[in-house]
Amino acid sequence: MLHTLIRSFISTFHSQLRSLTTSTSPTSLNVHCLNATRSVLRVNGDDCLHFLQGLITNDTRQLMASVLSPKGKLLHDVFLYQEPGLELPSTNRVLMEVDSEGKKDMLDILTRYKLRRQIVIEDVCDTFLVWAKTKSELLTMGVAEREPSSTPSLPTVRSRVSVQGGVTGGWSVDPRLPELGWRGVFKVGDVEVGDPSSSDPQGIAAYRRTRYHHGVAEGMQEMISGNSLPLEFNLDVLNGVSNSLPLEFNLDVLNGISYTKGCYVGQERISFSHFRGIIRRRCIPFRISQPSLLNADLPILIEPGSMVRLLGPSEEQVAGTVLAVEGNVGLALLKLSHVKQVADQHEGRLLVSATDGIMGPDACELQPFRPHWWLPEWGQEETGSAK
Repeated sequence: MLHTLIRSFISTFHSQLRSLTTSTSPTSLNVHCLNATRSVLRVNGDDCLHFLQGLITNDTRQLMASVLSPKGKLLHDVFLYQEPGLELPSTNRVLMEVDSEGKKDMLDILTRYKLRRQIVIEDVCDTFLVWAKTKSELLTMGVAEREPSSTPSLPTVRSRVSVQGGVTGGWSVDPRLPELGWRGVFKVGDVEVGDPSSSDPQGIAAYRRTRYHHGVAEGMQEMISGNSLPLEFNLDVLNGVSNSLPLEFNLDVLNGISYTKGCYVGQERISFSHFRGIIRRRCIPFRISQPSLLNADLPILIEPGSMVRLLGPSEEQVAGTVLAVEGNVGLALLKLSHVKQVADQHEGRLLVSATDGIMGPDACELQPFRPHWWLPEWGQEETGSAK
């Protein structure tokens, strides 16, 4: 039975990836090299898909997944690719995109779990680079269109542009959300993408804002992996490993987790959390509403790790932690009960300060909002209104 499943995975690996690409090439594209934050590893061997199938949270036929600790805690987010430039497609050679800061740890994990399998794991960062491609319209952070939401907790923000299909030349539609454009791995010097140094830093910053606007975290710094958790993050930490679950970063709805693929490292905890149906905190996008901090001449002092507080009618409570900020848009890991208290009951405000957590004159208000892809029941799990 197991061998039948493995053969099924291998036989459909290419067709699943090819189905994400078309020959239609969109206009007004922005191409960004992500080599500053993302690195590429190669997993090579006859048993490599079987090996990865037992390690990552998603089916190997998909592109995006995560790697967990045995207790189900988030360690790394990864993307899988076929290696470009081969005369014949090979299921025995897979490229894995990982966060650059976690590359060494990911190499150690792969080496530890391969046991006696005839698999070669290589760092190929000098050969391959990760690129992202977006339409110009997707990088325009204008006034968002608001639509009614079936859940009153947060206002809905829906993208005005939807990307349909992919393009040839190694590009695939971003497996998390089509609004994020395309993603691909190319050899250094490939004419399809050009010189990495030609990437506009402002364009990369705009790409991050777009990602934050849609509520999508990426990499160890934003997803606060348990391996290198900064001490300033206000999260429970035990022996250097955080209590963050991939579900708190919404990876199940962002196509990063499969509940039908079978066993993998950390699967028991994820299945328990999923079927129990209660996630008390989630990665939520926000806007900064303090007018003085939106002045282009003034730097925004909020940094990742800043503590978010709920300033209520009678008391002040810790609501969560800022994960990332770009301009006036960012991501925070927030307790949904506190967000509901502000959004539904209009009791209190979510404030963050850069002055040692003290709500001084530099404190500003965060306005979280619900991305269009969020499930209606999120945030309602403990109110009895979830279905």
